[in-house]
Amino acid sequence: MNNNFIVDYLSFIQQSPSQMYIQAMEDSCVILLPKREIILDSYSKSHNWQHFGRVISETVYAETANRVHDFLFRSAEERYKNLLKQHPDIFQRVSLFNISSYLGIQGPSLSRIRKRISRQ
Repeated sequence: MNNNFIVDYLSFIQQSPSQMYIQAMEDSCVILLPKREIILDSYSKSHNWQHFGRVISETVYAETANRVHDFLFRSAEERYKNLLKQHPDIFQRVSLFNISSYLGIQGPSLSRIRKRISRQ
């Protein structure tokens, strides 16, 4: 999933250790931002940094809200179809184990969903 912000935003805001483990599944270009105090200081000195921070926070919020919505209101099959629609090449790039984990289902459930969809 190219050109995305990957961040534990709650950890950043609360200045607490992350409860997540974030791992790149393929070669990636990573930009590590400085400590929160330095970023906040940059916000106070530059409208461009304020804009950049707002874009990141809005993007992260929207992605998080969409993910929560998916888990609350969509079935595993709907989440699978949505992933396939948004990222058709994902199965050539990531293992089925990681895809099932991302979808919040066990491997056998993913296999059943894929089999059912291939019959349609």
